[in-house]
Amino acid sequence: MTKLALALIFLLGITLRLVNIQDNNIVFDFDQIEDQFYTYKLAVDRDPLIIGRAVYGDARLHHGVFYYYYNLIP
Repeated sequence: MTKLALALIFLLGITLRLVNIQDNNIVFDFDQIEDQFYTYKLAVDRDPLIIGRAVYGDARLHHGVFYYYYNLIP
C-alpha cells in the first residue's frame, strides 16, 4: 500500500511538471541560479563544499551541500 501511494505521488509530480514544461511555464529564478553557481564551482573549479549557502534572514544557519553534489549527476 505504501509503495502504491509513493508511486501515485511520484506520477502526480511528473505529470504536473510535464504540464508546466509544455506550456513554457518555466521559472529560473535567483535561487536556482545561485544553486547552479555553487554546482559550477564544485564541478569546474574542483572546490569542494562543506557548508551550504546561508539561509535568508539568519546568516548563522546554512543549507546542506548534498543538493549541490546531487546536481553533479546530470
